[in-house]
Amino acid sequence: ISHPIIRSCFKKFQIKKKEELCSIGESISGLGLGSSSSFSVALINSISKLNSLNLTNNEIAHYASEIEIADLKKPIGRQDQYLCALGGVNILKFMPKGEVIKSNQPLLISAIENFSRDLYLINTSITRNATTKLMNLKKEKSTVDRINDIREIATNFIEQSKNLNQKEIEELLAISMKDAWKIKRTMFGVMTKELFDIEEKIIKTDFSVLKLLGAGGGGYFLVLYNGNNLKNSISELEGNNLKLTRIEICKEGCS
Repeated sequence: ISHPIIRSCFKKFQIKKKEELCSIGESISGLGLGSSSSFSVALINSISKLNSLNLTNNEIAHYASEIEIADLKKPIGRQDQYLCALGGVNILKFMPKGEVIKSNQPLLISAIENFSRDLYLINTSITRNATTKLMNLKKEKSTVDRINDIREIATNFIEQSKNLNQKEIEELLAISMKDAWKIKRTMFGVMTKELFDIEEKIIKTDFSVLKLLGAGGGGYFLVLYNGNNLKNSISELEGNNLKLTRIEICKEGCS
């Protein structure tokens, strides 16, 4: 089997009998949407059903993470696998040795869900190899410091949210995401001249850029609409060959 994820999953679960596998997706890889992790999660879920293993979504996420990180040596974290598998809005703390702790904060989750109603994705139509991007980032001395700065913003947001109402949480979330983006955009290889040009066009149409998804270098911008005439803004974006997709939260996880 030439596909590394399929080969590793079949080896992990000792699939030796003949199987037919078909994968159909809406998006090509290399766009920062966690396509490899969602593929891993879906494949392990299929194997679980096929062999009556009855794996929970949390166990599926753990197996998917171990296969990509430990077996395939990918320079990635566990966030994509867990968010794909669990579904909905999750507050997760990633501990040493692969332990992941889920926090239950209903008001914070409700605020994030409401905030997401004004969020959109804009496809830059630029693909890149995430592994190559991440390997280059790891070589930069400043990368770890900047990632820690972003993590501190996230930690402070969660802590401060405990003393706020829903509207205040949403306002703080917008500020926190913009602050994190200011840091991420300076990291090696995240932004290119072409991406800066696209970002400028987006801002001119009454959207705020909250981040570039994934490892950078291409993929999707996550944006927040601030204007009063969405139809006109969409028309302007389409005039620049930029397609807008509204965010929808899937609460099922792997199904």
